[in-house]
Amino acid sequence: MKWLDKTAVILFTVCLFLSSALIPITFISTSTTFYRTQLKACGIYPIENKSTVIRYIGGNRDMSAAFTSEQFDEIIAHITDFMANKKQNFALQMDGINLNGEIVGSVNIFGNEAITHMNDVKTVFATAKSALVACVISLIVCAFYMFSRKSYIKKIIYKLSLGVTTSIFTIFALFFGGSFIKHLINGSGSFSDTLWFDMHHIFFPLSPEKFQASSFNDTLTYILTLDFFMNTVIVVTVCIISLTAIWLFFSKLISKK
Repeated sequence: MKWLDKTAVILFTVCLFLSSALIPITFISTSTTFYRTQLKACGIYPIENKSTVIRYIGGNRDMSAAFTSEQFDEIIAHITDFMANKKQNFALQMDGINLNGEIVGSVNIFGNEAITHMNDVKTVFATAKSALVACVISLIVCAFYMFSRKSYIKKIIYKLSLGVTTSIFTIFALFFGGSFIKHLINGSGSFSDTLWFDMHHIFFPLSPEKFQASSFNDTLTYILTLDFFMNTVIVVTVCIISLTAIWLFFSKLISKK
């Protein structure tokens, strides 16, 4: 049974790590409050009855619009509703838009590239939700098994959990380090640009055409900027580190009892 004991601890730790990332990601994708808070932090969200000028309306480089906070809220609600499967089409038309200095109705906010990309993103998130369900089930099964074998598990739980966690964080450190080296070699743009570009290889690992289609200019990319996404990465990273640290702490206590 030793191999099964080790497998249970390893699988539990891996699923806990994945869940610590997938839970905040799933929550963030449908939270209007998070979007609004982060857009304010990035200086994109209009404040004090002012408007924010966004370029590439509908993917057109010649179109710019000044959005009010109410219009931003409508766009945010549309994005989160789409990610929550409340809307099946990402296309959005809005009236009363200050487009190139004139108030215009029936404005297509997002271009075709953005619509196609968000459909791809939605598929990725659907896969992530399925993975989260599988992780939660695995965590429950492993927890029951480890409890039933607690006299044996306590001898290996901390050492194996620490080893798995160290291995995972080492892989991510190598990934971040590789992006940083790539940034230094290229000598252009910011490290965040390079890191976010490389992370899309993880999002679309077997779809090079979708990876290439993730780089475009549109209302979407001028609202959900790189700063917005890097702040999101930081939030998710903090969740991962916090939950992992808590698990290592408890596994250490279990090993001593």
